[in-house]
Amino acid sequence: MLEYLRTAFTTMDIDFVVQLMAAEVLFVWRAPKRRLFVLRCILGICVCVLASVLWTGAGNRSYYSIAGAGYFVLAILRYLFLFALTLLALAFCFRLSFSETLFYGAGAYAAQHGTFSAMILFNVLLSSGMSVFRNNVLNELYTAAFFILFYIAVYLVFARRMTREKIHVGRLKVLFPALLLVLTSVAVNLYWFFGGSIDPVNLLYPIVCCVMALFILSGLFENSKLQTENEIINAMLEMKKDQGDLYKESINIVNTKCHDMKHQLAALLHAHADLREYAEEAIERINIYDNIAKTGNEALDVVLTEKSLQCEANGIKFTYMADGDSIAFMSAADIYSLFGNALDNAIEGVKKVPPDRRVIEMNVFSSGGVATIHFGNFCGGDIVFENGLPLTTKTDRAYHGFGMKSIAFIAKKYGGAMTASADGGIFDVNVIMPLPSDFRDISGRGKGIS
Repeated sequence: MLEYLRTAFTTMDIDFVVQLMAAEVLFVWRAPKRRLFVLRCILGICVCVLASVLWTGAGNRSYYSIAGAGYFVLAILRYLFLFALTLLALAFCFRLSFSETLFYGAGAYAAQHGTFSAMILFNVLLSSGMSVFRNNVLNELYTAAFFILFYIAVYLVFARRMTREKIHVGRLKVLFPALLLVLTSVAVNLYWFFGGSIDPVNLLYPIVCCVMALFILSGLFENSKLQTENEIINAMLEMKKDQGDLYKESINIVNTKCHDMKHQLAALLHAHADLREYAEEAIERINIYDNIAKTGNEALDVVLTEKSLQCEANGIKFTYMADGDSIAFMSAADIYSLFGNALDNAIEGVKKVPPDRRVIEMNVFSSGGVATIHFGNFCGGDIVFENGLPLTTKTDRAYHGFGMKSIAFIAKKYGGAMTASADGGIFDVNVIMPLPSDFRDISGRGKGIS
């Protein structure tokens, strides 16, 4: 039996490298590629395959004569070396960090080892041996077909999601499932070697562990995705706060200057009758800055004033009825972000429709202990939703589409919810949030209408 296992290990070296590299492709094919990618791939594949061939040849001549634990240690070192070599090939061909390389490599190793163990289990149950056919060509074709089917399943269930976005996982978190996978292989090989038998029950252990490793990696990926989204949303909130403070300061300065200019022009108008037409036109232009929102909420006033000016500059009709006291419980930063993102999306949406349909409406009110915020605008084309949120129409989805997520995040922060819908060419966003008990008696005092 010992000789049988040694022969099996020897003939599997090249197959192992090919199978592992094929599994790695499942996880990294969308990753950023380095210059001269094709040439790098050819070189990387040749080095890995050549290393496995040389190792197999050296093994046949020398150290496979080693007995006992020494043989086992060398066998494990061989596979660790070949695994590390394929990771270097990945880093050589793709622009991957150490964490990304180890993460995708661990997933590929889990796919390869799990598939290999499943195939051996199937073979043992079918023919009581490691091979189904006596003909080597048929065995190779059978092995290739088995791996292709299982790799398709691994890609559809696990790898496909991981290839769509960049992974951001700490190195220590990645090492845990990777080490778990390697230790599992070590334990199984130990059992096979010292037990001297291949039992179907024993083969279930590496299969289960490899599937668990894939689920762990998938969970790490999802957590990484959520963490990245939260970081972007928090950065957006901070940016909106800074923008809001800047707009507030700028609007105050502009209005002070415009107020002074109006008085100066009025004096000029009375002093020089021949300048009447010029002065009246100048006053009319300055009056636009008198359209400051007065909702009873300073932060909301800043956003609405800035967006009103933006709408007027783009030929968009923006109407609103807003009770600022209804959202007095919200922080200024959250108001800047929620209303800024919602109105930015609305402005972007109505720019795509004919001029006569460039209309945005907004309502802010409270009733029955609930604050309600509504945005509505005409939209062009069909809007695709995913998990209740509209997908961004911009091509770079990695850094777009977080405006709506930010709105939903803020609504949830205050114990509320956001819903979005598109029907009949009209896009609606509704936000509801429960009023804190100490705010329920003050809403309705300040209302802004435009």
